[in-house]
Amino acid sequence: MESLCFLCPFYDPLLPQVLFRTVAMMVPDYGLIGEIVLYSVGFVQARALSTKIVATYKLCSEQLSSQKHYDYGMRAVKSVLTAAGMCGQRVKVSIFSDKEEREILFRSKNVER
Repeated sequence: MESLCFLCPFYDPLLPQVLFRTVAMMVPDYGLIGEIVLYSVGFVQARALSTKIVATYKLCSEQLSSQKHYDYGMRAVKSVLTAAGMCGQRVKVSIFSDKEEREILFRSKNVER
């Protein structure tokens, strides 16, 4: 049996290094994302409320159980903010007071799925 040898004229021995180069990644700013979501659904005090909700979930992730089925990341924060927006739309008041906004946001934590 004859052995065949194939030489590719385009083979570059450095090709694997190019394919597997390092990539820099960053953690997203949950506070800024939360602030934008709250502003987009009509909250006036979005900066203060997003800071509070992000701090709450950060504490949960640090101090509560680290089992995989518990989610305290961006998905959980986003679902709370979306629920707060839906609760605010149900009330159908164009401008909330500061206290009403806080109540809507913290009630929506119980609605989270």
